[in-house]
Amino acid sequence: ALPLRQIGVVESCYRDVQGTPRQPLLAPTARAVCVLDKAVVEACALEGLDRHSHVWLLFAFHENTNGRKRAVAAKVRPPRGRGRKVGCLATRTPHRPSALGLSLVALESVDARARRVVVRGADVLDGSPLVDIKPFLPSYDAPP
Repeated sequence: ALPLRQIGVVESCYRDVQGTPRQPLLAPTARAVCVLDKAVVEACALEGLDRHSHVWLLFAFHENTNGRKRAVAAKVRPPRGRGRKVGCLATRTPHRPSALGLSLVALESVDARARRVVVRGADVLDGSPLVDIKPFLPSYDAPP
């Protein structure tokens, strides 16, 4: 079994899958609040996060109905793929074997006591289960 644990939920302005941007860069001013579960995340776990300009959000595509199917389509047509099908793992589609999303967002504020992290540039649907927050480290996360 995979020990994946929900640490909180993302509150965003996007209430519907159809109106949610496909990529975080398409919504640079969209704010979201990561509300962390106090039973799972201690306040001290957020210490030092505010030193970073950006963070990665790892979340579940909880409205993805393909997760209920036995098998996910191996090939999809990405929006900018000129109609060509490619393997789902070669895209950022939410329709994938493990419906996990990864978004790089700007960090606006951290309230450790309230367990709230405010971010900007989020392309995340309201109510999405949050699995992890990691700092963006340019020296490691940007290719040479």
